[in-house]
Amino acid sequence: MDGWTRWSERGDPRAGWAAVVLFAGAAFALSCRLDPEAVIGTGAGVSGVERALGGARSLLSAGLYERADQYFHKGVPHRRRAAYRDFFVRLRELVSPDAHLHAEGAEMAEVMPWLSLAARADERNVEAYNVAAYWLLKMGDDRESERVVAEAVSKNPRDYRPMVELARIRLFRGEFISAASAIDRGIALWPVPDTEESESARHDLSWFLDMRASLYEFQGRGSEAVACLRRGLSLFPARTNSLGRIARIESGELDPAGAERQLRNVFGGGKTVCAREEDEADHEHEHEHEH
Repeated sequence: MDGWTRWSERGDPRAGWAAVVLFAGAAFALSCRLDPEAVIGTGAGVSGVERALGGARSLLSAGLYERADQYFHKGVPHRRRAAYRDFFVRLRELVSPDAHLHAEGAEMAEVMPWLSLAARADERNVEAYNVAAYWLLKMGDDRESERVVAEAVSKNPRDYRPMVELARIRLFRGEFISAASAIDRGIALWPVPDTEESESARHDLSWFLDMRASLYEFQGRGSEAVACLRRGLSLFPARTNSLGRIARIESGELDPAGAERQLRNVFGGGKTVCAREEDEADHEHEHEHEH
């Protein structure tokens, strides 16, 4: 049984039918947009149909991932802030549920089918793989989590993002040497093209560097730990707490026990897995500037 199959089978059986409906809708929308030249193609490289079908898979995958997000937030849909909020938009906000709640424990089984379908609809949807792997690990199923990550790596061998969850799994198990290898691989592959300026990508690199610094400190390799911390500080200069740690290590005061505690705290700190919280933070930041 591959990947998260046994987890996806525990969830809502309507997920499969929803996938059929969403794919049919995507196919219909695609057929309305194709022109004869796209169907015929140019005969060189990727055909217009192949490009269009790739877009349809991405559309379907995004729709399934959005449904997983809705299940994770206990039925509350993700309402992205519109630039222009007319009367009808404000009315909908008044009558629609808007609580920021997260599924927990066994409730996460309802999310898994949608994440599984999202990844199978578009194997480039690494976020679907990573979110599934994260929650499988948090529910204590590290083997199933690792299978999901292995599938993500096989489909996306040049993408750094699966290394985040692979490193987390290895740290969870206390396998620090193999965790270091996963982190080094992630740093080498970072970033995904054209994403180096994105907040999410910078948070991922910062997490890699912070964990690598702790691994170096745990091994008594202070200079390498400081190099990682300084690089991380260059990404987020406001995180001045790193300065104290750098000063301590440079003075020769290594703390292997403290480093080990941080390494074993695999669900603490780092980037949130909830994109809505990032959206809400961005909205609050924009709201402050308006005033």
